[in-house]
Amino acid sequence: MTDQYYKKFKIQSTSIATIAPSLVTANLWAKQYGLDIMVVSDEIWYNEPLLRIINQKFPIEIGFIIRIPPNTIYNWHIDGTRAAGINLKLSGDSVSHTMFGEKVDDWNDKFTELDYEFKNFYLFNTQTKHSVINFSSYRYLFTVQFSQTKDEISYQEIYNWCNSEGLFDE
Repeated sequence: MTDQYYKKFKIQSTSIATIAPSLVTANLWAKQYGLDIMVVSDEIWYNEPLLRIINQKFPIEIGFIIRIPPNTIYNWHIDGTRAAGINLKLSGDSVSHTMFGEKVDDWNDKFTELDYEFKNFYLFNTQTKHSVINFSSYRYLFTVQFSQTKDEISYQEIYNWCNSEGLFDE
């Protein structure tokens, strides 16, 4: 069962996935936590029906794109203040693996992979250990940060509300 790590929404991207090529070519990248980050204006992400719905219950503070260079591993980590994100992989041609891990012993982790599908948003548990392995081209991912931190809201609370509203794909 993957619901403790991520869940696919049934409402697909109608805007960001389409305009992503023009967004990622802008030279507005900044380094944060070892990643290239570019803020996406509220006007852009607010065009997404799914994000407008969720924003009414769980206000979104910021939307941004994460860029990971070719042949890079973004090591196992748990996000600092984010309880969850809503992710949309923008680069359909890049080969990358997003994994959630659980420690087995001092040498091994069991992992569960999130295999992103183009135009699909995913609720993503940022408070579970995760990592990305990216291969031969840049990987671009749109994500949001909620106004509430992990101390004020949890992945499970967001998950439960989205589930009760029928927002998830079956």
